[in-house]
Amino acid sequence: MWRGLLSLGGVLRPPQVRRASASRYLSSAATVEQWGEILRQVMAAQPKSTPGSPRISVITPAWNTQVAWFAQAAISLLEQSCAEWEWCVVDDASTRTDFHALLAVLESTGRVKFRKLLRNSGISTASNEGLAMASAEYACLLDHDDLLAPDALAKCLQALDSGLDAVYTDEDKVDEDGIRNQPFYKPDWSPEYFRGVMYVGHLLCVRRETALDIGGFDARFDGVQDFEFLLRYSERSSRIGHLAEILYHWRAVPGSIAASQDAKGDVGELQKRAVTEHLRRLNIAAVVEPGPATHTLQILPVSPDFEPRVSIVIAVDAPDRFDKCLASIAAKSAYENFEIVCVGKDGGGACAERHTKTRTLKSVLLPGRFDLPRAANFGAEHATGDFLMFMSPALEVITENWIDCMLFYARQKDVGAVGGLVAYPDGALEHAGIVLGCRGTAGRLLHKAPADSTGYFGVICCAREVSAVASGCMMIRREMFSEAGKFAEDYSSAYHDVDLCLKLRSLGLRNIYTPRARFLYGGQQWRDRHSRDGSLFLKRWGKTAALSDSYYNRNLNLDRCDYTFE
Repeated sequence: MWRGLLSLGGVLRPPQVRRASASRYLSSAATVEQWGEILRQVMAAQPKSTPGSPRISVITPAWNTQVAWFAQAAISLLEQSCAEWEWCVVDDASTRTDFHALLAVLESTGRVKFRKLLRNSGISTASNEGLAMASAEYACLLDHDDLLAPDALAKCLQALDSGLDAVYTDEDKVDEDGIRNQPFYKPDWSPEYFRGVMYVGHLLCVRRETALDIGGFDARFDGVQDFEFLLRYSERSSRIGHLAEILYHWRAVPGSIAASQDAKGDVGELQKRAVTEHLRRLNIAAVVEPGPATHTLQILPVSPDFEPRVSIVIAVDAPDRFDKCLASIAAKSAYENFEIVCVGKDGGGACAERHTKTRTLKSVLLPGRFDLPRAANFGAEHATGDFLMFMSPALEVITENWIDCMLFYARQKDVGAVGGLVAYPDGALEHAGIVLGCRGTAGRLLHKAPADSTGYFGVICCAREVSAVASGCMMIRREMFSEAGKFAEDYSSAYHDVDLCLKLRSLGLRNIYTPRARFLYGGQQWRDRHSRDGSLFLKRWGKTAALSDSYYNRNLNLDRCDYTFE
């Protein structure tokens, strides 16, 4: 999954070479005895203290583990800055058991619990045995050959103590030589994005009792068991936090999942079944299909029993600009219950005359100055639909089920604004969401990247939460539009959309980008936004805009918003 999803035509820069801390002994030992001696030295070097009851249980299912990798995993635990942990190791009936000798060395710490299963039962069963052995309030998973950063457990405990029910961290990979590479900088909790791709990965810490209450890991989903587990866990609690620090190093050696997305085999059907059952439990009617990239999914709407009216509001100051827009709506809209409200300086009279065959076209006159926020609000006042679709006259519809795909999200009670994928005629990306804080205010995500690419870990091809979407392609429930105060009319042509989306977020709503609704943009290419509007935006939202975007990791470039990093 990593290699295919972490690339986008040169977006990633070569990372600085770093060696994992626990790998410094890699060339010092070859035998079990040598590794055992190194473990004794590491244990002797730790501060002399008597740990109290453990606060976090580290669960490690093991099977035919290489001694060197297991020893380094143990060292990364021993060198944790917090001592309030226990290690619960479950051997899933290995045929190679030389690493057991290292567990005997670790017994003197009083922190290691070990159990060997009589028959090979799979990773879910082994993980559940570890949960049953554990005694701490919190639990996390450490693969038998991976490494923790020295402050990993301390920082996770600090986050959990703030009232979270789960927390995950950023991660990278570590190769056979202990060299760290391919850092993965994740967004904050994004449930829609997670349904499309297992981006959470490692390190994940949860409340142990909650994990047991939901039934632990489901053996039917071995191969994607952690993905399916977190889907169920998120149904119990949405208080899932994220630490934007690399605190986990995933071992990538030939034949491992970390080294190749193909090593996991065909798990697409398991992923599909996991999300299908998840949506069914949430009473969300949808069809789950494989996504365009390996190990991604797409969620498609089913035809509702009732089609609410959608009002397409188009603000036009020059009627000839949107001939293609109207023609594409008429030709490529499978959804039937919609109207078009054209707002123009001249009342849209010329539009009405030239498009008399366009059904349900309503033309209205905007008195006074023609600013986009005023025109959009005016059109909304004359609309009759329960859902408003604000559309640029320079857009052309590409996907026939675009209304269904956007309405699927807009109808959900916890969703505010919904935006689609917009591309330029040359295939470059015009819109896939707006990043808060980009160049100090807000800007397009991955602007001018190939629109048909997957993006950084699937951000282009997967539906996901975003801080804001553009008003040129935005659907919203009428009642939410009114409750949020509509578009602020003191903006002239820019930032009114971001302003509205931030007001929606302050109401506890999610803003969604969906690549299933696709459009072509034939207008002027997007440029930096109007300076006066930018100043007004900063005055109103400066404290918010100065923060990292919840869905764009603070370690990534905020000048270009293209997922590059130093």
